[in-house]
Amino acid sequence: MELTRIPYNAVSKELQLSLLLQIADYSVALVRMKGADSSTFQVIGSGTLVRKGNIQGVLTAHHVLHALKPPVEVAAHSEWRLFLFIKGNRLLEFSPLDFCEEEIGAPIGEYSENGPDLTFLRFAVSRPKATLDAICSYYPLEKPAGEVLKEFGVDRCCIIHTGFPEAKFEVEKSADQVTVKNLTLYGGQSGLLQEDIRQGSDGWDYLASPCDYGRFPQLPQSYGGMSGGGIWSAILKKNEAGELKFLKFALVGVNFWQRYPEDGIGGLRGHFVRSIYERAWRNRNLL
Repeated sequence: MELTRIPYNAVSKELQLSLLLQIADYSVALVRMKGADSSTFQVIGSGTLVRKGNIQGVLTAHHVLHALKPPVEVAAHSEWRLFLFIKGNRLLEFSPLDFCEEEIGAPIGEYSENGPDLTFLRFAVSRPKATLDAICSYYPLEKPAGEVLKEFGVDRCCIIHTGFPEAKFEVEKSADQVTVKNLTLYGGQSGLLQEDIRQGSDGWDYLASPCDYGRFPQLPQSYGGMSGGGIWSAILKKNEAGELKFLKFALVGVNFWQRYPEDGIGGLRGHFVRSIYERAWRNRNLL
């Protein structure tokens, strides 16, 4: 029997919203600004708050910090300031002393869809982190990858690519003020099939989710801003009334690449389970 993909519109907006409200506990947008110059305010990408062993921080795509011109500097001498936008429309500023970057998946050469493309902002004890801890949560990456795949990497799981896409918000800048409109966590949903999972070299794995613009032209043409955002897998089940309900969900990946539509088919690509639970931490003296 051939499995069919769960269609984009099979999950109601109410059900998607209920899950996104839970995922928002772990989700952040990364923002930078040069000194006090509000005209340089820029939302640079997305990330997920995670915990691995005894460390906590933001898991995101490497290019979110390093492909910009100038790149994001995590250094005391930098004139750029870094903020995290979190749920409740809060903006927290983190100084270079509040975290350090661990390049757990830096590419060799140029960025490409073949990756790797991961980095980790490791938090130190600080006042902004204490505020963050009181409001948000850290998703644990403690389970063996095989166990996560067995539960959340099976056919017809509901895959949700999350982040803060530029197409969904507007930033109004002036000399002394920044107004951000509609900076909201977005979740693009699709159904998982095993053909979407790709094995790369040196232990990295990937998820390639197709976007059928022919059938669903309302899909965003650009997912810019979602790079570094979490990929989540949810288990759905129909109740006695035939309505779909979410049973549980898990973080399974990180967005880092968009394939723009050709003949109506585009797609999103990200690191998958083995990459974020095991491979990225290999040979790193972090834990």
